[in-house]
Amino acid sequence: MTKVFKRRVSDLAINDMVDLTSCPFRRNHAMAGMVYGVVTHKEIEDANTVVIGYEGMVHISYPPDMVLHVKPAPIYLFPHELVESDHEGERNIRFFHKGSGVVINDPLMDPTGRVEVDPASEYRLTDADLKALQELNEAVDEAVNDAINAMAKSVQDHLLITTGDFAGRHFSCGRGHRKLKKVAIRYALAEIAAMKAEIVTIEEPAK
Repeated sequence: MTKVFKRRVSDLAINDMVDLTSCPFRRNHAMAGMVYGVVTHKEIEDANTVVIGYEGMVHISYPPDMVLHVKPAPIYLFPHELVESDHEGERNIRFFHKGSGVVINDPLMDPTGRVEVDPASEYRLTDADLKALQELNEAVDEAVNDAINAMAKSVQDHLLITTGDFAGRHFSCGRGHRKLKKVAIRYALAEIAAMKAEIVTIEEPAK
């Protein structure tokens, strides 16, 4: 059983990983069941044709409504519920561990936070899971910084201010920064939940 997104060709994005066994033009190729086709090129040729290029392969012309199977990014397959956590004054995205009934803020520690553990055996987390969670939090931090910079620039431009020194002090780790991060975290979790709802399970062997 494999979990996938079912995507119309017109909705494919660069870096999507397409299960080539779902592609009628590639499913009989010797490598179709062994590798994913990584989308590196997308061009809407006309109303009836979308050209998709896969890494290391020739471009293929598809009707825009053709449905292909896309491998979900690791964060959508995270084995635990992702939640907002405010731990020791730091707000981040962490996960809820049903077995212990607590939010795990450090996957390298047991649920009590006292004993060092192996994330794989304790929480069934792979290296890909850990990386996905880390990158999600980094993306949230980047989003908050981008929002602050854009907001400050708009105000500064209006007030004819040419230095960002005061803005840096005003937003650095203050209540405003925490509130913006809370908004960003909740938005990220909502997007993930919406995307996960689109995942379907198919009876095909995982690659």
